[in-house]
Amino acid sequence: MNQPALDLFGTQVTHLHDICGEKPIAYGGKNTVETRQGAKSFVVMARPLDMVREVYFLPQDTECDAAGAAGDFDALPVPMIKLTAQGLIVRANRPA
Repeated sequence: MNQPALDLFGTQVTHLHDICGEKPIAYGGKNTVETRQGAKSFVVMARPLDMVREVYFLPQDTECDAAGAAGDFDALPVPMIKLTAQGLIVRANRPA
């Protein structure tokens, strides 16, 4: 786990059910997650890596302006692509 995740959860998490409960995780959807500060809503995304997977918790209650959001999108260290419902690429960050 990276330092921001340790700060969020307050301890090393080895199993997702420890913070998400027994209910299956809705990847790409809204999930309630137990944090150090109580239950919070996140969109949970995952990316497989060899024998493990990286899991990302994207906050739902974050307010930001369009310029800040654009900078954050471009600064993400993982490939991100925004598509239309028809599958056309609207936006992609540098790793993508």
